[in-house]
Amino acid sequence: MIFYEKIKAICEKYEDVSFFIDMDGTIAEYEFFTKEYRENNKDGLFINIRPLKGVINCLKKINTDFPNIKLYILSLCKFNSDSLQKLDWLSRHAPFIKKDNTFILTRENGDYTPETIGEVKAEFIKKMISSDEHVVFLEDTHVNMKNAKDLLEEQVSVFHISSFIE
Repeated sequence: MIFYEKIKAICEKYEDVSFFIDMDGTIAEYEFFTKEYRENNKDGLFINIRPLKGVINCLKKINTDFPNIKLYILSLCKFNSDSLQKLDWLSRHAPFIKKDNTFILTRENGDYTPETIGEVKAEFIKKMISSDEHVVFLEDTHVNMKNAKDLLEEQVSVFHISSFIE
């Protein structure tokens, strides 16, 4: 568990660690939905997506083993109905992550636009943390990772989901 050891080292170095975790393609298998498929299958798009159990089990162990780390879900979706489905999915597959620590930003609510989609997560994290917290960001989208590193600099350790592959 190379990734686990990296998180252990971070938790030993920093007193407060906030760990922001993406959902789609990170803890849940990424599904591409065409516009036609989405229009015909609005209910249940996210409910039945396969959980990535190896990642989820590692996160559960991290949550249990390191009392100075707080796990957060930070995900995006277009519609409020998708957000509700993601919350249901999390309650089934990652119940150890507190609902209060789950943030699903939706385009329908105006949380982001197509123009701001690449920056919204980094900016959200920056608003959420204090200056003495260290951030771990687990993501699958390179632009989100780069923007988090550019904005948070040394305060963030950014990991791509491929870090779990041994």
